[in-house]
Amino acid sequence: MKPRYKLLALMVAMSVGSASAASAGTTAGTSITNQATADFIDPTTGAAVGTKPVSNIVTATVLPVTGFDIVYKGPATTLDDGTVTSAAAGNTNDGTTASNPNSNYSPKAVLPGSNVDTTYTVVNNSNIDANSNNTGGATGYVINLTADTTGTGGTGQPLTPGTVKYFLATDLTTPITSVTVPVNGQVDIVQRIVIPATAAVGASYAASPHGVAPAGNVGGNAFSAVDEATNINSPLTAPLNNDLEFTKATIFTPTVVNFPTPPTVPATPTTPSTPSTTVVTPPTANPGTNGGGTPTNPVSPPGTPTLGSPGDPTNPGSPDPLQPSIAIAVSGNSQVAYPPADGTNVAHIVNFSNVVATPVNAGTPADAHLSLFPTDATGAPIGTNNNGVFTVPAIGINPPYTVSFTDTSGNPLPTWTNPADGKVYPYVAIPAGGGNAPYRTVVSYPAPNPNNNTTTPDNPKAVVVLVGVDSSNDSDNLANGTTTDTIYPAAAMFGDVPASGTVADRSLIGSGNVAQVVVPTAAAATGAPNATTITDSTAVFPMIIDNNGQYNDTYTLSGSVPIKNKSGTTTYVAVRYVDASGNPLPLGAGTTNLTNTDGTTTTVPTYVTNLVTAGNNLTVYAIVDVPSTAAATTGTTGINPNPVLTQQAVGNYSTITLTDVNDQIKVNYTGLVIIDKYQAAGTTDPGYPAATPANKNAVTAKPKDFLNYTIVAKNTYNSSVFNFKLSDPATNNIFITSTFQAAQVVLSGFTGQTPALTSSKPYYSIDGGTTWVASTGTGPYTLALTPTDIATLNSTVTGTSKGLLIAVDTDNNGAITAADSVPAGATIELDIKTKVN
Repeated sequence: MKPRYKLLALMVAMSVGSASAASAGTTAGTSITNQATADFIDPTTGAAVGTKPVSNIVTATVLPVTGFDIVYKGPATTLDDGTVTSAAAGNTNDGTTASNPNSNYSPKAVLPGSNVDTTYTVVNNSNIDANSNNTGGATGYVINLTADTTGTGGTGQPLTPGTVKYFLATDLTTPITSVTVPVNGQVDIVQRIVIPATAAVGASYAASPHGVAPAGNVGGNAFSAVDEATNINSPLTAPLNNDLEFTKATIFTPTVVNFPTPPTVPATPTTPSTPSTTVVTPPTANPGTNGGGTPTNPVSPPGTPTLGSPGDPTNPGSPDPLQPSIAIAVSGNSQVAYPPADGTNVAHIVNFSNVVATPVNAGTPADAHLSLFPTDATGAPIGTNNNGVFTVPAIGINPPYTVSFTDTSGNPLPTWTNPADGKVYPYVAIPAGGGNAPYRTVVSYPAPNPNNNTTTPDNPKAVVVLVGVDSSNDSDNLANGTTTDTIYPAAAMFGDVPASGTVADRSLIGSGNVAQVVVPTAAAATGAPNATTITDSTAVFPMIIDNNGQYNDTYTLSGSVPIKNKSGTTTYVAVRYVDASGNPLPLGAGTTNLTNTDGTTTTVPTYVTNLVTAGNNLTVYAIVDVPSTAAATTGTTGINPNPVLTQQAVGNYSTITLTDVNDQIKVNYTGLVIIDKYQAAGTTDPGYPAATPANKNAVTAKPKDFLNYTIVAKNTYNSSVFNFKLSDPATNNIFITSTFQAAQVVLSGFTGQTPALTSSKPYYSIDGGTTWVASTGTGPYTLALTPTDIATLNSTVTGTSKGLLIAVDTDNNGAITAADSVPAGATIELDIKTKVN
């Protein structure tokens, strides 16, 4: 008899006195499990990963495949595919008839009342072992036995035996109605035809064992009943004579010669033809047995500054005639100038508009030379007079300055030599009858705020110039009248809040002079800013603005930082500014657009501070919310150094421009390597399974079905991982329960890197990584395993198969080394196609 499943390489190999089973494959109920793993250098430690990541386990349960055979047991054997295994031409194993059995199963000298015992082999060609038909702890495929007497009882046919019994060949005393055959096994049975005692001479009796395997299930997976008469023979033809194996016993016809024996003839039997001999040939006895902001300036303008309490110079009394941006407030006999900064180390100049006047009446004499000079409380000229240009050194807290005098058009005033001291002085003249003469006082003073003073705070003092005018109508050179011109310089500093004190420190890279640590995949911080938290995605930099100048101001802040992404692109992230409570500062009117490397644009807004009064400071907080796509950084050096912020503070009146360009963010490592495994099964090739949740579910498969796998390993770290090897290890029983058919590798995320990878060529190894072989193609990449490779991979010899390893050569050196990397976000997909054994 033959199994239904003709894709099975089924052969019942017979030899003298024996038969061997050709199983339908991997035992039914076997769970074929598959789980992938990976090895790599852990980016957080720089050492081999401690606990290797593993995929989900996929499981395929082998379904039962039915099939058995009952064959003659003896020297004359022909296999189910028709192959003769011995030299008994004309004999067959099965498909015989009652009238024409195997010649070895057709005894012709059977005595009435005797038993005719013939031996058969029952072969388990299924993959069924333990199943629901087993009882008492037994295992094996159950086959029920009955005697088939088709083709007997008719005219010219053998007679139907009255009694046919079956026994195990190892026990000829206990009759059986079924036999249990282990998977890959066989059991010998004996058919016993009981010959009637009244059997007529020359009559024949015939019977064949008829096997029927009952329906059942293996682990809940049902299988159908199988009758040997329904088996399909190779090449897919119906069986002969219901696949039966008859024994026919013919009753002995004695030959007896009754003749007297002459005395001279020896009494030695010879042949029945010898008249002198009586020969009786009895029958032979039993033949034996075999066993898976627009800024407001300030926010609330305080109005025109007043002397003694300088406020914000929004509404000046009158501007510098040559420099309209300089507001000059006039109060009584005093003027106060509020010059903005110019960001240079060149001496600054303020032009004050002054007037000399004499009483207007007929008795006022002309004053031809009204000398102008800087003075002090004594009224005498001070400083060094260089032909009418006066250089005054620092006196007390008053800074040094140089003063000169011009007409209202900016031309130098005429000079004369005052006989009182013999020195040259600039002068104005008023005719008799009195009147006034306008002039300008030009004060030059040292630049108070060299841009970005990083070491010493610049605290400029007010420049106070007492301008004296001396009439030539007296004999001295002492001032007859004075006016005060005062300059309030601007100065500021911007930088990190220092470890102590309130002087901005631009040398720090962050609070405590350490880079701000962020975890990009964590939530952004909320509420009051905290520079000590290292478990969120927000970098906090406490920044201080020192208004070291002599008038109030507000400041416009802006900042950005380039963040490298896991994809290799770089994105600018705008800095936002908040107060100590976490409330955002008012937005300014201006914005700046920065172009990211992927062509997108980041808009950087501006923020406006509250009023910072002269001599005071304001602390603000620069906040950077690092995106979840940020790549891990490697400190101040390496392939991805800590990103550095560029921050700017601009005085809204003073125009002082200050920067801090060294604050750093350290992006911590996050993520892991994730491996997922998917499977698909089918009698025809289902292709490589899609990466869907459903394809993680358990499946069932029959022997010789396709059982295909997709393994997807993804680097979710925010950095590359090195020395990565994806493994489908030999510990998976897939390698001993199936046969490798084909495999391919699909790569994603290995291009578009900055800097670009040199190459991305997958390699495979079947010897645990000792030897690596390059894949072929340009993607998907084919793993061209040789027959020898496949034999090694599927070997059941302990220690021979080492599974399948995949790695990618990314430095184009033709080898797999620790320098090869899997970029952040990249995936390696290994597709494997097998057939269940």
